[in-house]
Amino acid sequence: MRSKELNLERYNTDKITHRYLEVYDPILAPWVSKELKLLEIGVREGGSLQLWRDYFQLGIIIGIDIKLPEQFVPGERIQVFEGSQSDKQFLSEVANKVAPEGFDIIIDDASHIGTLTKTAFWHLFDNHLKPGGLYAIEDWGTGYLDDFPDGKRLDALNPPVPTVRSLSPGVSDESLKVPFPCHSHGMVGFIKELVDEQGAADVTMGRPGGESRASRFTQLVITPCIVFVSKMAPTLNASPNPVPASEGLGRTTISWNSVDGKIYVAESGRDEVLFADSPGGSQEVDWIGEASSYDFRLYNSDRTKLLDRVIVTKATASNAVGRISQLSQLAHTKEQELWKIKLACRPKPFWYPYSTLQNVAILEKLSAAAGFQLLELCRGVHGKVADIGAADGDLAFFLEGQGLSVDVIDNEHTNFNALQGARILKDALDSSVDIRSVDLDSQFSFAGEKYDAVFFLGTLYHLKNPFFLLERLARITKYCFVSTRIAKQTADGQSLSSYPVAYLVGPQECNDDDTNFWIFSDHGLKRLVDRTGWTLLSYVTIGDTATSTPVDPDRDERAFCLLEKRPPLLRIDPNPVPASKGAGKTTIYWDTCDGTIGKVYASMKGDQETLFAHGRRGSAPAEWIKTGFDYEFRLYNSDHTELLAKVAVTTTRQQSMP
Repeated sequence: MRSKELNLERYNTDKITHRYLEVYDPILAPWVSKELKLLEIGVREGGSLQLWRDYFQLGIIIGIDIKLPEQFVPGERIQVFEGSQSDKQFLSEVANKVAPEGFDIIIDDASHIGTLTKTAFWHLFDNHLKPGGLYAIEDWGTGYLDDFPDGKRLDALNPPVPTVRSLSPGVSDESLKVPFPCHSHGMVGFIKELVDEQGAADVTMGRPGGESRASRFTQLVITPCIVFVSKMAPTLNASPNPVPASEGLGRTTISWNSVDGKIYVAESGRDEVLFADSPGGSQEVDWIGEASSYDFRLYNSDRTKLLDRVIVTKATASNAVGRISQLSQLAHTKEQELWKIKLACRPKPFWYPYSTLQNVAILEKLSAAAGFQLLELCRGVHGKVADIGAADGDLAFFLEGQGLSVDVIDNEHTNFNALQGARILKDALDSSVDIRSVDLDSQFSFAGEKYDAVFFLGTLYHLKNPFFLLERLARITKYCFVSTRIAKQTADGQSLSSYPVAYLVGPQECNDDDTNFWIFSDHGLKRLVDRTGWTLLSYVTIGDTATSTPVDPDRDERAFCLLEKRPPLLRIDPNPVPASKGAGKTTIYWDTCDGTIGKVYASMKGDQETLFAHGRRGSAPAEWIKTGFDYEFRLYNSDHTELLAKVAVTTTRQQSMP
């Protein structure tokens, strides 16, 4: 057990004196060695935050309290914020700042008052706890205490036993349904509400309109001191996948589970269409073709959040396998052809010395892992791809030979031969490839350019500002192939692999090349990809994958990634807006996901839209929502020429009293 490995005398927290760690240890065991973000509500003197920091060695710990301790110094991997657990806007501001992707674990050790705990629970659970995350509620037994604000002692000898007439059709009025004695004060009442949620499938069965749903919980564990709630992780599966090869169209079964999901499918990068409008189930499809890929996506009910996805392909017959190897063979043949031209024009030392076309086989592997064929992925609506950091342009000229329109983009001041090699080959091949010199470390702009795919191979670690470049690429392409050098450890053996970091090499430290800068760890590269607005579709590493370092040429590891741009985000919470006597309140969250400035406009009942907020990402309250009116919020690009996302906002109506 993890707590046995710690010196518990160091921590000023009643979790130790009350022996709560004996309850926590088996529940938290699967999380101990993971990177995670933990939120604790109620920090007292701060000792429990220090305990969790040491308990989870890769964790970031966030604490909130209505009054923070004056003498507490957070220290490494701890952040604290002051505010009330009943203030939903405050909770969201903290969550969006420190854990925009959601918390892994939330622990409530705050007021132990039922209504306050309930408010915080449902807001954080629904909006800021990751799927599969864990929510712990401490000291729920305060609902049995007379001296607690909302508690009351249970009188087991004289419980009130109300009787309720049966509403079942066909049952005589004389029949009575008698409930068990039930104590529902304070925290005890709230925990019993959670039991009702665990039974949501039965609770909603037969509801008018067919609005049945599953529980939002996968597990509810009630111990004498702590209640643990595990959040459902939506799942989407296809079986079999790949679909077995056959002469005609193939069959597979799509199965899914969510609280309120919908499934859409997109064939080979085309627009997605609705496949299933139910929170869970299974459905057979019999139209899987060999030359296509099918991207099934599970969204929440209003299609504002992607919950899960699976890409379905059909296994190729033996002659089709040959086509993949044929592309690599064509690349090999093209490379030999290009070297003949190169050596006829300039001596070998003039040319970039490394083979770029050997990467074609890896690019095919990345594409296949994401459910695509390489060339198919490159043929999209824009009719053009880009090779950025292209060396002598070998890949660009090869792709042009496969029928693609290609731009070569590199910096002639850092290119191996100042882009002369690419220009020589273009003339010799009578090529239409467009060659441009761009300083990728400058605040450059690809004004008006759009590509179906970008190849960005072997260049990332040559940039001073790789974050800027990847964010800028997310504005011009849907797909991006990236390769770069990564490292598992430093030259003296210190581990890098467990941390999202980058190593800054010295001017002559790596290949005696002062154009080398940042060598990322595996986690560092993936964090960079995520922060710059991309989804990682497939990932493969080659070279020394066990003991790689940033500088040793014999311990070189390369990571290859296929990335897909994340769509812009616009989210409203709560939605519908709860009814109230005055104006209703909600909060608008947005993120352009590519670093550009977005503008949020609002309109009521179809009237003219007005500017509501602007920025790359952010949140803003809307405190003027009228009951019975419909509103629409729209996220545009900075010049209001492209609609990026929209969400309709409604209000719940007040129920009249009988």
